[in-house]
Amino acid sequence: MPDRPAPNPAAAAARPAHPEQLRAGADARGLPAAIVERLAGLGVALLRLDPQATPPITPLCHAAQAEPLLGEPEVETTLLELARNGGGRRGDLHEPAPGVYLAPLPEPDAARTFGTAPTGTAACCFTLLMLSPERAGGGAAGGAAGGAMAGVTREEARRLLVLAADLVQQHAEVDAREGELHALSLELASSYEELSLLYKLSTSLRVNESPESTLRDACCDLLDTVGLRWLCLSLKPDEARLDSLTERSFAATAQPSAPASIRFASPHTEQLEALAAPLMHRFVDAREPVICDDTAELDIDGLTAQATSLLVVPIRVGDRLVGLLYGADRLDQQLITSVDAKLCHSLAGSLAIFLENHMLFEDAQGMFLGTLQALTSAIDAKDSYTHGHSERVALLARMLADAAGYDPHTCDRVHLSGLVHDVGKIGVPEAVLCKPGRLTTAEFKSIKRHPEIGAGILRGIRQMDDLIPGVLCHHEKFDGTGYPAGRAGSDIPLFGRILGLVDAFDAMSSHRTYRAAMSHTEVLAEIRRCAGTQFDPELAAVFLKLDFAPYFALIAEHEQGHDRRAA
Repeated sequence: MPDRPAPNPAAAAARPAHPEQLRAGADARGLPAAIVERLAGLGVALLRLDPQATPPITPLCHAAQAEPLLGEPEVETTLLELARNGGGRRGDLHEPAPGVYLAPLPEPDAARTFGTAPTGTAACCFTLLMLSPERAGGGAAGGAAGGAMAGVTREEARRLLVLAADLVQQHAEVDAREGELHALSLELASSYEELSLLYKLSTSLRVNESPESTLRDACCDLLDTVGLRWLCLSLKPDEARLDSLTERSFAATAQPSAPASIRFASPHTEQLEALAAPLMHRFVDAREPVICDDTAELDIDGLTAQATSLLVVPIRVGDRLVGLLYGADRLDQQLITSVDAKLCHSLAGSLAIFLENHMLFEDAQGMFLGTLQALTSAIDAKDSYTHGHSERVALLARMLADAAGYDPHTCDRVHLSGLVHDVGKIGVPEAVLCKPGRLTTAEFKSIKRHPEIGAGILRGIRQMDDLIPGVLCHHEKFDGTGYPAGRAGSDIPLFGRILGLVDAFDAMSSHRTYRAAMSHTEVLAEIRRCAGTQFDPELAAVFLKLDFAPYFALIAEHEQGHDRRAA
């Protein structure tokens, strides 16, 4: 924080002045009316001394009393000598002529506070001038001052000048503290905005929120906080680990009261998003925010039509650039500042962490799904007639859950449950699984154990706890005649009721060692007939209305794979 911030020119200009007490054209910025009036009441004039200026001696306050003395050689010589010596020491009193008293201000660099001396003028300083009653007798102002000073001795004059110097100096110090307080307030306001924005972002980073929604909200919040005309968040199109995102660019326009659907549907958003590629190419190595006050300097097609000034903030994960934040033109017509850049940079850092976590989650999810698919492939491989069965059951389970109105998370989980619903068949001998013809009672009991075996296998994996009901109950029947526990109706978990229906559908639609596949029409008729006894009637009604084209396409894909392996 600077020791003495310069006062705000607009605020200084708004301060009242007293023309009758100020010399025409003299610069009295920084002196409030109260100080001017007090100096005038004491019969004291304030002079600026600068031998390099023209004129070298300038009255700033109570000029009418001081000007007649500036032509006296003794007074002018003493004043110039004080200027060359930096003004002298606090408490000094000079009497260059009878009845004329001069005293320096405590700190010559007070000129910076008053704004009355050129920066870097070392000889510039201030001094105070007071006349004895005899010398101050001319004119209305002088007579008033002279009357106020009647009987003042030389020592009393010295004390009065020290008091006047203290008054001015105290004002200078108060002004400096006000400047510091103003700078601190701006810093606190900036920090508050930054913390508020990061808090809003952190509260929006929920697992059940889509990444696209989070990025869109962050873009809107940052646009409102910084006060730009528009703002874009664009991710690199060739970043493979972000392929799961359905959107890569988010361009918001300044409409604070409008819903996000409108703010992201501006007719200019396509042009704004088109700037992402050339900007990424230009700033691919950037690690800090870049402020461009004249977009013409960047020489990017279409940029000058959309922005006069531009802020570009890189989003990096490790050493790789994964995206850019770029926005243009403050709404208050001011230049984009380093405070704006810092705020955007803070958000970019949080977004980089969010995107990195998303990438890691996608990596883990991909590994998890790959492991499940390998496991189900190993199960299906035990019986060539059921190859692809688990994948088809998983597909139908997701389609049915989605058509029944369940949320995306539930649909995802029932899909996974479908993939592993037969994992317990690992514990069933292949001779039983692949046996042509009818099974013996003992063999059927062995088959009926696979739901419990599967549930036992998954029970040790915390991430699969919610999949277990589907694995355990997919052979339960709505009327209570199923296995392994004979549950009925709504006592059968949702995943069990969904998987029980789609598992039976695929079994009837597939060739088995003991029978040929039924036609699609026959299978649907059987589903309709068994609704309310074997199957949940509400789910069955929804299932019968599904479009089975994706299912038939998957069957064709599995058959082609089987033929290639057989060849």
